[in-house]
Amino acid sequence: MINTRIFGAELQKAGFTFFSGVPCSYLKSLINYAINNCEYVAAANEGDVVAIASGAFVGGKKAVVLMQNSGLTNAISPLSSLTYPFRIPLLGFVSLRGEFWRISILRITSLFSLSSKKGRLMKKFCTNKNTPFI
Repeated sequence: MINTRIFGAELQKAGFTFFSGVPCSYLKSLINYAINNCEYVAAANEGDVVAIASGAFVGGKKAVVLMQNSGLTNAISPLSSLTYPFRIPLLGFVSLRGEFWRISILRITSLFSLSSKKGRLMKKFCTNKNTPFI
């Protein structure tokens, strides 16, 4: 397990001081760190997360987005129509939802299964946009 205080401090050292996200029990430690030590704006959905973080970047801040893979498709529109054409860099953490035991470690992208419909879609999206993913 990663120590959130150490990890969060390293993110801050790298200049990431603005966070936006949706509620997520898997990311709660990082969300709580951001609330207590950085600027954090909660959002209603993943598309709003990307839009809020993009606005922070335009305002001069390095931004982190925190979301669940179950709503990642909500972020496709702002990712493709806002961050991509305007070259807005965002650091993203996407929690894995669903059937973890069916995922092969070699088949994970953006922390969710490539064998799922969303996984294939996001792999294609990231590849077409020349966006690095793991």
